[in-house]
Amino acid sequence: MEYLAFAEGQLTFHFDPAYWQGRKYDDHAYFQGFSGVGLKGVDFIGIYQEDILVLLEVKNYTWRDTPFREKDVRQSLRGPEQIAAAVQQKMEDTLAGLRAIGIYYQRKQARSWGWLDLFDDLTFERTEEVAQYVMDAFDYGTYDKVVVAYSRFKNAAMQYAQAVQFLPVVKLEAEGEDNFLRADYIF
Repeated sequence: MEYLAFAEGQLTFHFDPAYWQGRKYDDHAYFQGFSGVGLKGVDFIGIYQEDILVLLEVKNYTWRDTPFREKDVRQSLRGPEQIAAAVQQKMEDTLAGLRAIGIYYQRKQARSWGWLDLFDDLTFERTEEVAQYVMDAFDYGTYDKVVVAYSRFKNAAMQYAQAVQFLPVVKLEAEGEDNFLRADYIF
């Protein structure tokens, strides 16, 4: 089995592709664009078992014989609080960058579907088209689960974020035998 291998300095990290997907984030083209506006980034981003986001920052603050000796000495003299703050900043900037990348791809996908302006002309026919596409993609296996996210309006100052699983349909568990007769289904 061939492992994912990423080099950082003189170290090489190996990840089992059966469990990991990953990228060397600070070398990626998207990060290069973000770093031009002052954002920092971690060394690696990974997805473990298709579920857990892992941000990895590699630091070696011991003396190294490199052309960058002055920088290494300054880093080795920093206290743990400063090191933790620097790593925290890199993680926050990475998460901001990943959110921006996600928004970019969502807009790109919406544009390719022709749904980018869905809310400009929100009609039943247009939303039906989107719903049918999502249901077909679920049937085909493109999506394992479909969740509808929306805001529940309380008043002008308060709205609550809501998320309801649409597919697969969640079976309601009845507490008593006669409860199934009182279930309210809206179709």
